[in-house]
Amino acid sequence: LLSKAGRVRWPGKLASLGYFSCLGGGFIIVELVFIQIFMKLIGFPLHTYSAVVFAMLIAAALGSLCSGKMGISPQRLWLLPFVGTILSVLFFIAVYPAYFNQFLAFSLWSRVAAAVLLILPAGFFMGMCFPLGILAVSRQPEGAVAWAWGMNGLFTVIGGIASVLISIYLGFNLTLLCAALIYALALVLFIRMREQEAAV
Repeated sequence: LLSKAGRVRWPGKLASLGYFSCLGGGFIIVELVFIQIFMKLIGFPLHTYSAVVFAMLIAAALGSLCSGKMGISPQRLWLLPFVGTILSVLFFIAVYPAYFNQFLAFSLWSRVAAAVLLILPAGFFMGMCFPLGILAVSRQPEGAVAWAWGMNGLFTVIGGIASVLISIYLGFNLTLLCAALIYALALVLFIRMREQEAAV
C-alpha cells in the first residue's frame, strides 16, 4: 500500500484484486482439503502430503503451459478454465468415495498413482486461471501485476486458515463446494474486468 505499486490505479482495479484473491483462496482450499481426503486412500501423512502437493503443482503448471499453447486469453476461450475447474471439483466430490474403494487394497505406489490421476483435472484447469488473469491486467500500469501476485499470496494464507475452519464445521465436501463457488465468483469478477477494460 505504501509503495508506488500500491498506489497505482487502473480501470477495474477492485475487480482485478478480487479476482486474484479468489484464485489464491480457492486453490489453497482445494489443495488442503485434498490432503485431508487423500489420507484415507494413501494412508501415510508424509506420502499423502507429497503426492497431493506434487500432483497439484504439476497439474497447475501443465494447465498454465497449455493455456498459452491453446491460445486462452481475455479475448478467446476464457470461459474454459472456470467451467473446467468447477466441473472437475464437482466430479471429484461425486466419484471419490467409490473411487477410493476400488484402490484401497492396492500397493502404496498404486494408491499414490491413483490419487495423482484423480487430482490432475482440477489442478490442470485451476492452473489456467492465473496466467489468464495476468494477461487481463498486462496492459494496465506496471503495479497491476505486483498487486496480482500480492493479493494472490495474501489470500492463499487466508484461504488456508478458512479451509480448516470450514472443514471443521461443514465437512470436506461442503468446503470443496465453497471452493467451487469461489471460482464461480472469480468468473464473475473476470467478466467485470473485461467489461471495464473494454469501456476504456
